[in-house]
Amino acid sequence: MEEHKKANQLYKEKKYDYAKLIYSELIDQDYKKDIMYSNRAACNLQLKNYVESLNDSLKAVEINLNYALAWGRVGYSYKGLKMHSHAHKAFDIAHTLDKENKIYLNENNFYYKRLTNKLNIKTIFNLMMNNKPLFNELQGLKKDITNINNNNFFTNKKILDYADKLLENLQS
Repeated sequence: MEEHKKANQLYKEKKYDYAKLIYSELIDQDYKKDIMYSNRAACNLQLKNYVESLNDSLKAVEINLNYALAWGRVGYSYKGLKMHSHAHKAFDIAHTLDKENKIYLNENNFYYKRLTNKLNIKTIFNLMMNNKPLFNELQGLKKDITNINNNNFFTNKKILDYADKLLENLQS
């Protein structure tokens, strides 16, 4: 369809609002709805309209569950909304459907590492709290620990020293 090509050209020219209008018209005409929803989602992503992008990309995958590109756009929409666990799941699905796409693999790996890092922090902290001899020592560090978050956990010298002692105790 000629309008589809025109919308794609407008998208390439970064005229996202105009392309979005044509994709909307094509959706109303029931023309390749999964692709048109996904393309309109791409426009909304470029315009940083993440909620609209998410709605459109979810409609695209509702029509075609095997549409990897739409799942990728679901992931980017969630990423824009800072809903990282949902983004990770969407990128995982996109990568499963399109193993050749390195972008989905990279996004999926980024979220996997992020999740793994959070789990490691929680695991180390729980081990620290459950080790009786070291727990008594922890009481003296209480002020330091209350201000710890994921960003500064591994840079706090007292916490790192404490973690080293815990690891020594676990190994002996």
